[in-house]
Amino acid sequence: MIPRIIFSVIFFLAAGSLIGIAQEMYVPSLSGRVLADGRPVTRMVEVRLEGMDASIVATAHTLGNSEFTFRDVRLQSTQNYYLVIRDPDYQETRYRLYYQDFEEDTLNKGIFTHIGIITINMESIPPEKDLIEGPKAVSVRQLTAEIPEKARKEYDKALEDIAAGDGKSAVERLEKAIQLAPEYYNALNKLGVEYLNDRRYRKAEEVLNRAHDIDPNDPLPLTNLGVLYFREGEELASDKSGKDATRLKEVEALNNKAVEALEKARLLDPQAPRVNFYLGTALYRVGSYERAEVLLLNALERDGTLHEARMTLLNIYTRLKRYDAALEQITAYLKANPEAPQREQLEAFRDKIKEALEP
Repeated sequence: MIPRIIFSVIFFLAAGSLIGIAQEMYVPSLSGRVLADGRPVTRMVEVRLEGMDASIVATAHTLGNSEFTFRDVRLQSTQNYYLVIRDPDYQETRYRLYYQDFEEDTLNKGIFTHIGIITINMESIPPEKDLIEGPKAVSVRQLTAEIPEKARKEYDKALEDIAAGDGKSAVERLEKAIQLAPEYYNALNKLGVEYLNDRRYRKAEEVLNRAHDIDPNDPLPLTNLGVLYFREGEELASDKSGKDATRLKEVEALNNKAVEALEKARLLDPQAPRVNFYLGTALYRVGSYERAEVLLLNALERDGTLHEARMTLLNIYTRLKRYDAALEQITAYLKANPEAPQREQLEAFRDKIKEALEP
């Protein structure tokens, strides 16, 4: 049963005008903090600035504390805008911004500042809705699939082979199980992963898509497809035979396919740590650093053992020249992995950062 919680979002500093004379308004920054029952939140909350057609103008997040900031926002005075919070545990909240709440800087025409404080209350979803929803429903197609006993035995033996490290035998048994039962959902997922591990990407893609068709409400096949695409892209990018324009486009296309599959998986299970981790990694590879950071931190918040997320965060912070944050990730990673193969390299990098930060 979910307790009733009231969220307050308090904005301060700058913003833009919304109703009045048609002009473009530049918003240098719009900052705020998120409160839960009068207390600053420690979890991540996404705040969106949306147009009246629900288009996203900008996004901001609370990152480890209650504060967030929009930067360099441009608005049209004749358009309506809303501050929106969509969180899986809470009701969607929309707060309309009004022209009269903003004033133009007298010395800098076109720059607007918000007057006073804006507070948005977001209420949790009533317990009744949570109880009605219950566990994720299994698709009818999966429930009604006929799985012969021979197919189940082959699947069980394949699991034993996987545990023993015999991937070749596991693949043969899984293939046989699917021949006997073409809609054997669990066998298709397992076979897709085994093909993926063996770098047989097109075969993996085929069976994972078949699994997704059988149960489109399960994020697992989509997650595996996302991993497939960015592993394939990583392999192609690291190929030493050359990096011509065609190959770079192929890598970009694979990374975008990874993002697309993982976005769909996250819609089905927004809080799954590994879905957040994989999507964050994929977004980092396409250059969407801010959202990648949020998802990776979200993954670590829900599963502190996902230490590989810290390495991606380290890359992000280095690219953004946020060296204090990079140091935090190096320290946390080495503490959790004292025997890491790259320990010497990370320690050397940490020392360089510390030296550069010294006054």
